[in-house]
Amino acid sequence: MNAAGMEDIGIVMKCGPQDLDEEALKKLVSMGLLRIFLGIESGSQCGLDSIGRKQTTTDTERAVSLCEKHGVSSQYTMIIFNPDATIESMLQDLAFVEKHPAHPLNYCRAEIYAGTPLEKRMMAEGNVLGTYMGRTYNYHDPRVARVWDMGKDLFAGRCWGKDEILGQCIRLDHQATVLRHFYEGPEVEAVVRDFYAWEVRLNLDTAGFFRELVVACGEAESNDCPVLRAKIDSIRIREQVNRQAHVAELCSLRARIDKCVRPIIDLAMVRPLPSKLPARAPRHTLALLVAAGLFGCGSSRSDGGVAEAAPPPHDYPYTTYPTAVVATDSPYATPPDAGSPTPDAGVATPDDAGAPPPDAGARKTAPTNTVQVVKPPPFKHDHGVAEAAPPPHGGNQGL
Repeated sequence: MNAAGMEDIGIVMKCGPQDLDEEALKKLVSMGLLRIFLGIESGSQCGLDSIGRKQTTTDTERAVSLCEKHGVSSQYTMIIFNPDATIESMLQDLAFVEKHPAHPLNYCRAEIYAGTPLEKRMMAEGNVLGTYMGRTYNYHDPRVARVWDMGKDLFAGRCWGKDEILGQCIRLDHQATVLRHFYEGPEVEAVVRDFYAWEVRLNLDTAGFFRELVVACGEAESNDCPVLRAKIDSIRIREQVNRQAHVAELCSLRARIDKCVRPIIDLAMVRPLPSKLPARAPRHTLALLVAAGLFGCGSSRSDGGVAEAAPPPHDYPYTTYPTAVVATDSPYATPPDAGSPTPDAGVATPDDAGAPPPDAGARKTAPTNTVQVVKPPPFKHDHGVAEAAPPPHGGNQGL
């Protein structure tokens, strides 16, 4: 790359903590390394072992510390929910986040994908629900199940769901990192400094709320325990107020970044392009276009980024799906002895089951030989967890 005269570039990479070498890291930084998607996954050995990761917590600590030492943004996902999670392992995960809050991150649970060792192990244990199209499992520790039951909705706007604030922070961290690398000037230095300080506060606040939930669920005797319910209500009220304040600051930071990049974006959109950029123009105009792929807060562009990992599933109870009537020769038919639907599930008519409209020749009545089968839940759009925003939409496609 040096021999080819490639300068002022930005590098983004993925790496396992056990493979991060300091000498290689220093070389990459000198070449323009911006971000490492670091496969940390858990701050506890229990969590790493549960999902079959080969690194140790020592590897994880060393890798993150190296990134901090050399000023590299390292994004990671904390798989705080896994089949073998305990209250203790969750607290260790949160302690890791609290020790290293200056990194874009989010929380999720381990998912079972077809053909993986985790699927094989869960099937051997008899701990799977669903089919290869989408499996889930029960937690071995009922206290962890309680954290999940309470937390999946409690933190929906913060950790999971469309436009959750941690996902927005991940995307804006990418913008700020690109800004820091390619732009110069006091305004740039100020907004990048303020963003990183806000990111630390957001991560510490989130870990704090999560810790409160984990401790409360660990001490509760049941989901309906009055003390637990009161604690959940308290967390909910304070989390919403805290999140609203963070969203306001996020929008302010986003507007300041937009102000820094807008002049060069407007310049780059002009046709024909000027033969010479202004003397104080940033060094890498195309990278700036990527950096301006902003989101939310009233932006005219909606940018989903690149999905790295799906957020927690919706946990539809398999026994209460609506049913449909299909012919016995259908590949989707379930033999009569495979179990009948629940009484309140209801039976859909052939039209409800997705038959073509009458003018397409659909039958008005069910076939003679029919059985009831379980219909899957309705499709729900899933944005995933944003890893990095793609270039902005629209504009001049020739750039």
